[in-house]
Amino acid sequence: MLLWLAYALAIFWTWQAVSNLPSLLIVAYLPESLSQQGAKAPPAVTIIVAACDEEETIVQTLEQLASQTYPNCAIVAINDRSTDHTGERMREVAARRSQIRVVDIEALPHGWLGKNHALYTGAMHAQSEWLLFTDADVIFEPSAVARMVTYARANMTDHLVVTPQIDAPSLTLKALIAFFLLNFTLAFRPQKVSNPRSRAFIGMGACNFVRRSAYESVGGHEAIKRRPDEDIRLGQRLKRAGFRQAFCPARHFARVRWYPSVSAMARGLEKNTLALFLYSPSLLMTAMIPYALVYVGPFAELFWLRGATEWLAVYTACLTAMLYLASLRFTDYSRWLVLTLPFAASLFGGILVRAALLTGYRGGIDWRGTFYPLSELRRKGDS
Repeated sequence: MLLWLAYALAIFWTWQAVSNLPSLLIVAYLPESLSQQGAKAPPAVTIIVAACDEEETIVQTLEQLASQTYPNCAIVAINDRSTDHTGERMREVAARRSQIRVVDIEALPHGWLGKNHALYTGAMHAQSEWLLFTDADVIFEPSAVARMVTYARANMTDHLVVTPQIDAPSLTLKALIAFFLLNFTLAFRPQKVSNPRSRAFIGMGACNFVRRSAYESVGGHEAIKRRPDEDIRLGQRLKRAGFRQAFCPARHFARVRWYPSVSAMARGLEKNTLALFLYSPSLLMTAMIPYALVYVGPFAELFWLRGATEWLAVYTACLTAMLYLASLRFTDYSRWLVLTLPFAASLFGGILVRAALLTGYRGGIDWRGTFYPLSELRRKGDS
């Protein structure tokens, strides 16, 4: 039985390597050089950033956004029902930065999730050709927007997803984030989204840069108003509608501290973990069996296979490590993190189990001070 399982794992990881490694190794980064626009007027861009209780980071974020060198750029800052001084900090920056407009949201309409409604509100206040949806903790280098426009124009793109460098203060947190990137890469295949024949799609809350006409044609955030994974689902709707999509790591042009600690990551993943499993805690728990076999099995079999079959264990573990290292191209992390892969997979699995158990016990998710019952999240109509 164990030998058959070892062969199955070898076949699985061989398939993953063949289908993903070539495209992972040729992913283009955000351009280092900026093309000359010539006589063509630069298209207008509106940056939409939503914040709820983000007084510690919002000033730096808005100052960096207002420092963009792109000549035709406006900023809509959404204060989404903050209970701290976020709104005041926003208005202080807006008073000295004329391109910033602050919009306050006092109440959440029925049937909406908070962030989705905030981003939709921001889009309704924008009149530009392009929209950049970002988070309140993402820091962009001053030329970042100009580089996005350059990339989108050169590649005739309707939706560009730029992944920032993710800062992490501890080795354990880096290991977890690196493993998340591997899992994300295999599940969503972002390196394939630019291929119109591929069903792969991508979206990311840190940087969804989308043509306004494309955004409106798929219903914007209103069409996904109950989805906690709204960034991914927006990308899915755009790809399904036939719009041209691209994925591009930012190098050093954008950075974010996604989570400050392992415990914060565990709490943060409670929000959207179940969205991928139809909001069913039991389905997620069932999925943990193949999860453990796929990610921990290749390394566990190094200890259970003996004799002539040891090569199978080494072969499978090497393929897993190669894909892990390829996904690390999107970060500036040390490649030595590959040694933490079995540990990170186990710890991440525990975080997912915790999220499933807590969500099932509570009967819903608690996000930014608002409780959303599973019965509401499971309602049809949002894809």
